[in-house]
Amino acid sequence: MYTGKDTVDDKNSQGTSGSSEKTAELKSGDNELEVSLRQSNTWNSDGMVFTQFDLTLTNHSDQPVTGWSEVLNFTKEVSIDQSWNGDISASGNTVTVKPEQYHATIQAGESVKDIGFIVKSGGVVKQK
Repeated sequence: MYTGKDTVDDKNSQGTSGSSEKTAELKSGDNELEVSLRQSNTWNSDGMVFTQFDLTLTNHSDQPVTGWSEVLNFTKEVSIDQSWNGDISASGNTVTVKPEQYHATIQAGESVKDIGFIVKSGGVVKQK
């Protein structure tokens, strides 16, 4: 379940930007992994809308979390324009984030903060 307040305006003009953050909590066995997705920028180019998202994963348990993956749902069909520090793919309105080898294990009490991606869509995209 995602919690948080969406603060992005549905503007379609050049230079549109906004920020919103939604947080999810995943449980894997006895481990807890908090997933925070922040929309950090939105802009238009050649009739398409580009939106940048930054992902933070925090392990609040006292055990390492290994082999995680996250499925994110959006309000429109998207494609990945760019991504970094993760194996990130899109299908329809769903984005799947899997770790690179160096992020496959998140130690107890630690966070991974450098995963991100830019989606391209025919309109303003928000996370469901």
